[in-house]
Amino acid sequence: MPVLIIDDEVESRHILTRYMRDSRYQPLAARNLREARELMKRVRPQAIVLDIMLKGEDSWRWLSDLKSSEVTANIPVIVVTTVEDERKARALGADAYRAKPITAQQLLSELDSLTARRVLVIDDDPAARYLLHKLLEDSNVCVIEARDGRSGLAAARRSKPALIFLDLNLPDLGGEEVLEELRTDTDLQQVPVAIVTSALISRDQRERLSRRAQSVVQKSELNGAWARSILASNGLGP
Repeated sequence: MPVLIIDDEVESRHILTRYMRDSRYQPLAARNLREARELMKRVRPQAIVLDIMLKGEDSWRWLSDLKSSEVTANIPVIVVTTVEDERKARALGADAYRAKPITAQQLLSELDSLTARRVLVIDDDPAARYLLHKLLEDSNVCVIEARDGRSGLAAARRSKPALIFLDLNLPDLGGEEVLEELRTDTDLQQVPVAIVTSALISRDQRERLSRRAQSVVQKSELNGAWARSILASNGLGP
């Protein structure tokens, strides 16, 4: 997931880049707004980390323009700076504000909260979980995994996912039982569920599942086009 770092201090850029190492974020560093604009012509960042005090540049105006444009308004911006003016930063559209120095935990926590659209995979088969993870890895979602029904329900209540992929043959609760639990939980009943199964299901069972789930698909039919389609239909596309 590309993250644009805009900071005119070499050491600050290096530190922020190092913080993202081995994470799901791909740091793209710019020394000034000109470099930032050039990078954004080629890559759409999923978040921007901005030092508001760039030498000789009106970063406040740039932040305001970014958030006023329909094209870029939805890109989360974290202002990381020495300036004590959080009220102004947020008034101009900043989604988060941190005073320097910032720790790796603080930065990654802010990025996670601003960019993660959580998708939950409930399946006891590691190979199936891995396949779904691979099919979803190029999208702007954070994949959470659960190995059985009870842990899946707990994960759903904890993370409030935007979409759930649910296997039917789970070692503790049956998939239909998990689906029923989800549909009676006031916090989760509107979360779309895609049934992903290797079981042969009857027409009656498919119709019954389709009344409570958004999609029912055989694992043998899983592919990138299907994954992109179901993400897009739930507003989780790129």
